[in-house]
Amino acid sequence: NVVERLKPLFRTGECSVLLFLPAAHVFGRLVEVASVMAPIKLGCVPDIKNLTDELASFRPTLILGVPRVFEKVYNAARAKAQADGKGKIF
Repeated sequence: NVVERLKPLFRTGECSVLLFLPAAHVFGRLVEVASVMAPIKLGCVPDIKNLTDELASFRPTLILGVPRVFEKVYNAARAKAQADGKGKIF
């Protein structure tokens, strides 16, 4: 069971996860189920455009997502660094 395997990641009472995947996404559903079974604090972002603001206010201890989301974050950070003349950090 995937949820049982993930339980060591979720220290009860200490862990919080900010969910920014749609409820229709299978990984989003898995995170919801795991948060109930673990139990952990779960926050949901209704609009992905507000993700950075929600990250700052919710301050999750664990960020779970799919590779495409992290790829978009990386590409945006890289483009900004290159525009600011700091492209060497990538």
